[in-house]
Amino acid sequence: MIDLLNRAMIIIMSKNMSILKLSFLKNYKKYLFLQIGRSFFSLFSFQVRLRSKSLHELSVNQIYPLHIPTYEGTSQAVHPDIVPPDTQHPFYVLAFTPYPFSYDEFENPSILISTDGIRFSEETEGINPLVPPPAIDHNDDPDLTYLNGRWYLVYLETLRPYRQNLVLLSSIDRIHWESSILISYQFTQEPKDPLIVSPSLLWDQSTWYLFYVNRSVTPYRIEYSTSKDIRSWDPKNVSIPTIEGMSFTPWHLDIFKGQDVYFMLITSVSHIPRKGRVYDLHIARSSDLIHWTCSPHRVIPQKPPFWKGIYRSTGFCRADDLFVYFSYETILGIWRIGLVRKKIKDLFPEEGDHQVCK
Repeated sequence: MIDLLNRAMIIIMSKNMSILKLSFLKNYKKYLFLQIGRSFFSLFSFQVRLRSKSLHELSVNQIYPLHIPTYEGTSQAVHPDIVPPDTQHPFYVLAFTPYPFSYDEFENPSILISTDGIRFSEETEGINPLVPPPAIDHNDDPDLTYLNGRWYLVYLETLRPYRQNLVLLSSIDRIHWESSILISYQFTQEPKDPLIVSPSLLWDQSTWYLFYVNRSVTPYRIEYSTSKDIRSWDPKNVSIPTIEGMSFTPWHLDIFKGQDVYFMLITSVSHIPRKGRVYDLHIARSSDLIHWTCSPHRVIPQKPPFWKGIYRSTGFCRADDLFVYFSYETILGIWRIGLVRKKIKDLFPEEGDHQVCK
């Protein structure tokens, strides 16, 4: 009997050691990658800080990598969303998530400020991340809005296989944030609620609009809901915008307003044999948020050879310029955020030299 117990203990211990060994190897790999990422971050940060250009000194169509400090130290970031300064606030405010080597446990909403739209830093040291990771799965896809003296940041708390929460953070000073759940999508009941990605929240006159991509349908589809109250949404009340000329499958999006027109930056996804998912960046425009026309031109038609794809992007417009902040992945699995200046007439030739932005 004692011999049998000893054998059983040896088997149990050997299994536990195997689990611990796998866990150690996985965490060691992660630790090693993060240390490498931090080393590259130091050199990358130094190179970017040498640039002294302002936004309007940037060359049109030239790609500029940005230094985005992240709380885990690698400067690998994804899913930017920017609010430019106006008469009520003096800073460029950037929401994003770290994403070092695609480790999604670090994908927690973060925020930075800038006086020039190029060099970003924490407003208060140690403020990031704004929320910790959930107990299971991960956070993702922040979107930032400013209205009447208050900041609104929505993000997804994805808790598969149980549910997904659309969470609202609100603040008047960008330092202290209040949290509430706007919508909870349930996955354990039939019919299941949709799994969504890339929410984009905006205010138009007297109505809130919530755009997103529904990835529970085939092909993925852009949808939106409306509400008079930002804290009250009916997830069953869904509409589908018309997007003329969209010949691709949408994956992520962001919407921002010009003077008399809206722009939608759309990341497309396609599946290529031996390459897997490939992402690209497109743009559409609308005067009413319901009917859209997609540009026949990609935002970045020629990607550098060391890029795998362009991910979720954001931007704003001034006069006849678009300033697009885009996230991208390199062939080494490193995620960065970059900036490109575009002429609106190059993306929408029918506009000519008509100024659509202030």
